[in-house]
Amino acid sequence: MPLDETDLYTVQDGKSAKEDFPTRCVDCYQLNPKPEEEVMADKQYKQLECLDVQPSGGCGFQVRTETEAELMQLVATHAKQCHKLDSIPQEMAAKVKSAIKTVTVTV
Repeated sequence: MPLDETDLYTVQDGKSAKEDFPTRCVDCYQLNPKPEEEVMADKQYKQLECLDVQPSGGCGFQVRTETEAELMQLVATHAKQCHKLDSIPQEMAAKVKSAIKTVTVTV
């Protein structure tokens, strides 16, 4: 991938020769150019939307995490901050767990 003129400015005393461009390491960019084709991978996540648990609630909260434990922790924080629940009742926790979806995301 060829570099354009904005990639070839010099940096002196920690300041860019072109003030409107951020400082970046041109040498690293030249040594490690972005590959022409990036390899994409699929990764699975746990996902939950508040509407999946309480469809009439009108809450648009959505969370996606790598593990169910992480998801439940974020759901508990959301319930406390947004729905004023000090704890999640057992029947609601069961409803939450049954509403968790596994989704595949290309990263």
